[in-house]
Amino acid sequence: MSDSVCFIPKNHGRRTLVKIVPTFSDRGCHVAITMSPPAVTFSFLYLNHYFFIQEPLMEEYSIAAQVWKLSSCDMCELARNSVLMSGFPHKMKQYWLGPNYTKEGVAGNDISRTNVPDIRVSYRYEAIVDELSNIFKVVDKEITV
Repeated sequence: MSDSVCFIPKNHGRRTLVKIVPTFSDRGCHVAITMSPPAVTFSFLYLNHYFFIQEPLMEEYSIAAQVWKLSSCDMCELARNSVLMSGFPHKMKQYWLGPNYTKEGVAGNDISRTNVPDIRVSYRYEAIVDELSNIFKVVDKEITV
């Protein structure tokens, strides 16, 4: 997240990034935090010198919490999404997210492991199902015309 600001054109600035994430999240999109390149973060850019920290991903979560004023529930959802979208092995994801993490919606949420309320997972699932439904309706109309 923080190093992405370096790659946004100067006329857009930091405000663009600050507005994008809450908009995506409010619309039901999955938002995750990653690092680029892996295991290295450029959290502090000062006079073209990069400072590396001991726990780069924790720094990213800390910055996200401050910039977007995220609650602990928001942070848990970010962490869950990050693990879901990661390249970690299946067994590791099962350990962190629960044995049913591959199932859609609430059935795939183990609240005792993720600390993400089922109502949030349900909202995200309903939002994606609704979006896919709208897409398929448009495609069906174009095919029949």
